Amino acid sequence: MSTYAFTVVCEAADLAEHVADALSPHADALSWFEDADAPGLWRVIAYAEAAASANAFRQVVADVPGAAALASMASWEQLPDTDWVAESQARLAPVHAGGFVVHGSHDRDAVADHGEPIEIEAGAAFGTAHHGTTTGCLEAITAVAQAHPDKARILDLGTGSGILAIAARRRFPGARIVASDIDPVAVFVAAENARLNGAEAIAFVEADGVNKEPIRAPAPYDLVIANILAGPLIAMSGDVVRVLEGGERAHVILSGLLDEQADDVLATYIAEGLACSSKIQRDGWTTLILARGQSTNAGA
Repeated sequence: MSTYAFTVVCEAADLAEHVADALSPHADALSWFEDADAPGLWRVIAYAEAAASANAFRQVVADVPGAAALASMASWEQLPDTDWVAESQARLAPVHAGGFVVHGSHDRDAVADHGEPIEIEAGAAFGTAHHGTTTGCLEAITAVAQAHPDKARILDLGTGSGILAIAARRRFPGARIVASDIDPVAVFVAAENARLNGAEAIAFVEADGVNKEPIRAPAPYDLVIANILAGPLIAMSGDVVRVLEGGERAHVILSGLLDEQADDVLATYIAEGLACSSKIQRDGWTTLILARGQSTNAGA
């Protein structure tokens, strides 16, 4: 069966991420990266087996704010007869972060004794640890666990592939964990990944925000993880703090932030009564660890 590649070239990393997020549910495989030959340009490549996907992909990109012009300029080409889904996965090397080694099935035998393994395939949901936001969150989860190992109720907002919920299960084995995503495909993929990694006890919920009953019922949470984007994190700051436990044991991990967006997001959560206990910066992206009643200690 023929495979086709739909390539969108973006001039900013955040726009590339938006385009990738929009295309991901519709593609058989997807990658996005900075062009090594043209620094500052980002390529989003979506793979499909149906020639008719081109028009659908263009419409998806056209609906992304700021990307309408990119849709008409995107390229569409038929690739040689190769399993490009498997090929794209095989090119993803294991990632080490926070004591974890995140890998695909192709590296299952190669990662023994190199860290605590989490197996995640590149595919229809965001989160393989090959991105500074996910890496930062994995490091943040481990940092919080080392300082506060007694977390009992954890919420992972925008779970994507489920990788952060799975990492939280490893670091807080006795905690009740709820993980949500607005995308039903992501919820299905995350639940499958949790099963593959022996973390079936996580409750995965299709939801937008925190107001759905399966999310509200276990509240208040003593750890909320949200690897989304700066805009939604600012918009939902009040809701996040509302489901957070009131004492000093409560923490929030926020990511999906370009370095230059971190201060605006932080200011919003400071206004809600939180403070920054740590800041992790990886590859142009920032992860914030917030807590109640603690002074700012930016670093890492």
